[in-house]
Amino acid sequence: MGEDRLARAARAEWGPLSRAVRAGSAARGWRGAAMTLFAVCLTAFFHFAQNRTWGGFVRVLGEVRAEDPLWLSLLRTPLSVCVPAADLPVWGALAQLLLVGAVAELSMGRWRTLLIAYASTLVGTLYARRASPSDPVPRWGPRRTRWSSTRALRPPWWGWPSSSACGGVPGSQRSR
Repeated sequence: MGEDRLARAARAEWGPLSRAVRAGSAARGWRGAAMTLFAVCLTAFFHFAQNRTWGGFVRVLGEVRAEDPLWLSLLRTPLSVCVPAADLPVWGALAQLLLVGAVAELSMGRWRTLLIAYASTLVGTLYARRASPSDPVPRWGPRRTRWSSTRALRPPWWGWPSSSACGGVPGSQRSR
């Protein structure tokens, strides 16, 4: 009885999505996920290129940072969808992009998937600008944080002393 209830709950939750993906896959096959396959290949190429001496163009064209001017960040945002973080492993991101992108493209279509991917990247870019502790001047009103980068070396929940306990200078020896 418990398994039947669990199966019913799973069908109720995932059934509509599963039917939409199956219908899109039956109608278009792998062509239905062509944009996703291109994005995965482009992301893999950018990961390969940015770790080479000649790969500076990846940073110039697609890396978005909070300290960049807003117009430059908005200009780089479309390509930043496919630029992986340089300091993180890319293989999990590629698998996630393939799975989520293919499901989205097969169930919603290419243009809706592209619109949602761009809009979510844009929101993430704008939020990173708002929440960045490296930005000395808040862009949209006062920043509400529990700790300030000028008052503490590390967040208080890490359990390490603040810079004032270390003499007020980050990296200094504890005063005796």
